[in-house]
Amino acid sequence: MLRFLSLRQNFYFPSGFLWLVRFIIQKLRIIFFPTMFKFWMKWMRRERFVLMVNHVTHVWMYGYSEIY
Repeated sequence: MLRFLSLRQNFYFPSGFLWLVRFIIQKLRIIFFPTMFKFWMKWMRRERFVLMVNHVTHVWMYGYSEIY
């Protein structure tokens, strides 16, 4: 069991530098992903609004029988 744990430690943390890189990446994910999710939600609201305006304008100009 101790040999397995040391194997996992050597496999996941081969050097102190890579351990530091993984630690920084994890902290950045904790900080960065919620903000990116918020911006993605705002972008999707904008996209849905643009598509809805596109659709309504197309139906208003050409009628529902000419739908796409």
